[in-house]
Amino acid sequence: MTDEQQRVAAFRQAFDAVHAPTPTVVDCDTRTLRIRLLREKLQEIETAMEQEQLIEIAKKLADLLYVVYGITLAPVFREVQRSNMTTVGGTTSADGKWSNPATYSPADIAPILDAQRRGRDHQPAPQSYREHQTALLRDPSTPYWVQRLLPELAQKDPVDVLGALEVLRTLMQRRFHEALRLQSEPPQEPHSMSPRG
Repeated sequence: MTDEQQRVAAFRQAFDAVHAPTPTVVDCDTRTLRIRLLREKLQEIETAMEQEQLIEIAKKLADLLYVVYGITLAPVFREVQRSNMTTVGGTTSADGKWSNPATYSPADIAPILDAQRRGRDHQPAPQSYREHQTALLRDPSTPYWVQRLLPELAQKDPVDVLGALEVLRTLMQRRFHEALRLQSEPPQEPHSMSPRG
């Protein structure tokens, strides 16, 4: 549980509000209340944005977290990020919606929530390189190719690896921008050769 979640739990306890120690679907009355609060907070955020009041926007976003906290969202966010990045290479429709390419991999949230229900999300954040590596190897959201690559990278000179990663980042950025450019260009008509006669 994050510090923010602990603070929200203390707030809910002070007001005798429903608070589950692990991810769960709350009762109907609590759902109704939270949906109403979400709508109110979103309306307040919209108003603050329309009035370009940055301080109010920040405050209302924080208020929104009071309603939504209950699930440890950091690992869920990482899994959604991993999934979202697999949409690179998709196409955009006229209404701006992004359609997924064949490489799309949907977010797998169930194992993350299961781990939280079993109390495995209360471990302290890894500090050392070895702890980070072990955590990544155990994390179900870590892509398979990264899990295969990590042990090999541990044997390499860190300076060389960072240099190689910078080259790869540049290369992948170019690939991404070229894919976007190709998607935005109209298809080329094939040139037909007419016989001279």
